[in-house]
Amino acid sequence: MRVIWVCVTCTISFLIGCVADLAPRECTSDDDCLSSGLRGSCLAPAGSSKKWCAFGSSSCGSGLKWGSRPGDGLAEVCIVDGPHVDGGTVDANDADAPPRGVLTLNPPLPPFASVVVGDTSAATIMVKNEGSATVRSIATTIDGADASSFSFDVNTCAGHDVDPGASCALSVRFEPTVGGARSASLSVSGGFASDVTTVLSASARSTLSVTVLGTGTGTIVSDPPGISCTSGTCSHDFAVASVKLEATANPSNDFVSWSVGSCAARECTIALDAASRAITGTFTRVICVNSTSGNDANRGD
Repeated sequence: MRVIWVCVTCTISFLIGCVADLAPRECTSDDDCLSSGLRGSCLAPAGSSKKWCAFGSSSCGSGLKWGSRPGDGLAEVCIVDGPHVDGGTVDANDADAPPRGVLTLNPPLPPFASVVVGDTSAATIMVKNEGSATVRSIATTIDGADASSFSFDVNTCAGHDVDPGASCALSVRFEPTVGGARSASLSVSGGFASDVTTVLSASARSTLSVTVLGTGTGTIVSDPPGISCTSGTCSHDFAVASVKLEATANPSNDFVSWSVGSCAARECTIALDAASRAITGTFTRVICVNSTSGNDANRGD
């Protein structure tokens, strides 16, 4: 009999121990939330993709608090009255809500130096958690029309957790392949924190040189303004993706051609896709022949 009682006692203790060992944790249903024989509720905090066990509490206004072992800084925190009962989430703006992470960027607008096409400029951004909960598994993205002009040189944030008061660092590189203003959007997000976004804005310049050649005379001007060349070589730094050139011959002169084969007639558009670009425009003097006398004469004389 003594052996039998010992076995029964062991069995009962073993069963009770199993129930007690199902401590509050990440869950998928209420069945996962058994603690000391009590069944809790499996709920998802606002802003979290995970669910945690919650249990009754007379010290909380809602009558519920998160268990002792959930993540995201929720342990023993009261749950707000309201949406969590039906929808499985909590209102993060309520004073009784669980703590949240708050991500900030410093500086808010990263400064980039203007560079020559093909060169680079970098800006360092500190991402700080000024909230009261750990931000989990931070993600960083750069998108937008000119996203290809920006990239991460250093990224100590991506995939990491950031505790309250702690920071991680981003170094963003601007590497333009064409002149002009460029912009993209940088977003930083993480579990149990709202996303924070800033604009990456920078510009690149390229030097365009125009040379006037030939026996004739005329003027080559640029759009946007910057070059108005009548002889020799004229140069200007442009912070645009392309420049339109137009050649106008003086009286008794003609414009002949550009040195760039893709250009025709008097107009030519040059893509500023390098640190410097050069083009030549050629004018010629027009000579008229007097068919009566057989002598040459300048047109317009």
